[in-house]
Amino acid sequence: MSSIKDLNRMCRNHEECNGCPLFIKGFSQCTPSEFPDNVDELVDNWVQENPVKTYALDFLTKLPNAPQMDRDKIPKVCRSLIYGGICPKQCNIVSSCVDCWNMEIGE
Repeated sequence: MSSIKDLNRMCRNHEECNGCPLFIKGFSQCTPSEFPDNVDELVDNWVQENPVKTYALDFLTKLPNAPQMDRDKIPKVCRSLIYGGICPKQCNIVSSCVDCWNMEIGE
């Protein structure tokens, strides 16, 4: 089931509503009172076709055969060591970095 977060992500990815599933006949339906009855279905379909780009997805796309992956299919290393920045969870090799690896990569 889609969420407001998914709807916002969909809107951010369609500049001036171009190509947006909610853009119908030149009229943008971006106010809740104007949403079509099937808005959940439209957003759900868009989300399936456009998964959130996470650090884990980016890493595995670039290095599909990377060694040292854990049972959650993420590297056994802190994300900040590869992508830089500050680790919000202050992970170490003993604790899991699942939350950090599953964060959305900024635009």
